[in-house]
Amino acid sequence: MATEGHRDRFYTARRTAASCWPALLLLALLCGAASRAGAQSQVVSVTLAGTIGPAHVAQLRAAIEKARGDPLPTGLIIILDSVGGDGRAAMAMGRMAREKNAHIFVKGTCRSACVFLLAGGVYRDARAFAIGIHRGRITRSVPGKSTVEADTVNDPRAREVLELAEREARDYLQEMGVPGLFDAMQKIPATQIRLLRSSEAAELGLTGFDPAYLERQAGAVKPRFGISRDQLLERSARVRERCEQELEDPSKFVACYRPTLLKD
Repeated sequence: MATEGHRDRFYTARRTAASCWPALLLLALLCGAASRAGAQSQVVSVTLAGTIGPAHVAQLRAAIEKARGDPLPTGLIIILDSVGGDGRAAMAMGRMAREKNAHIFVKGTCRSACVFLLAGGVYRDARAFAIGIHRGRITRSVPGKSTVEADTVNDPRAREVLELAEREARDYLQEMGVPGLFDAMQKIPATQIRLLRSSEAAELGLTGFDPAYLERQAGAVKPRFGISRDQLLERSARVRERCEQELEDPSKFVACYRPTLLKD
């Protein structure tokens, strides 16, 4: 529209338009490039809270559809606060998160099935004892009640379903690059919960960078921002301290995240 306005004024004044076209064309190209750059770089954040289920899958999918590109630090930030839920839904979201190079932060707690989703992040962050693990279990609906745990000892069908679920969980965690997590989960009875220390969560790969992603990201930020691999690690570790108060407002958290990485 601005270009057409300029053209009208040029013709009204009876000036020679030919000499003006190069400047107008350059302006149009610059505006188009800026517009495309804005469309290609859009950071999206989403908070997934409560009992994990199909509605959360839809919520995450809707957020992903709004994300554009993979700007520093990431195009998708997921904030978690869940005591668990549907393991298959959590794994589906974990794969979606991994595909979009999501950075995941635990705001309150992340227990049981929530851990599958957390494992899908290429960067994960949680305070000590916020992550809780245990062996998987099978539940079924009962009229008049919400759900009850199936008897996998005396019910062959329930035992078969549990074994299938455990194979899926083992394969998924292997895919996410955290194979030791499955064995750690199997050691905790399904009726109990083990809250992990910071060192335990890091050893299991539930906090910090996915190793393959770290190398890619470090290689990308060095030429653009002059940040070494070690500096990226150090600055990422400061994010919770500097930005945790903004976790209640994802947009403010996003605004805090990038400057923390780019500035000392």
